[in-house]
Amino acid sequence: MTKIACVIVTFNRKALLAEALESVLTQREPPEYVFVIDNASTDGTEAAVRQQFDFDGQRLTYVRCDQNLGGSAGFATGIRLALRTDCD
Repeated sequence: MTKIACVIVTFNRKALLAEALESVLTQREPPEYVFVIDNASTDGTEAAVRQQFDFDGQRLTYVRCDQNLGGSAGFATGIRLALRTDCD
């Protein structure tokens, strides 16, 4: 079976991030790992999603960047992390 890692990049979209996480995690075959890369949100994104989802487990990883370098830098960060896993 193929192992999948998912990267989600966000910036000030806590409601949409929660919706995306819920969707990804409830798929029939959810990914082995989900990396959330927060591009320095200022709207309480981190607190909101940490309250709703378990980021202490092995499956979910939350990374808050010091500044918003844009989506490309966020995805590059997430892909670097995903490549360190045993996913395909």
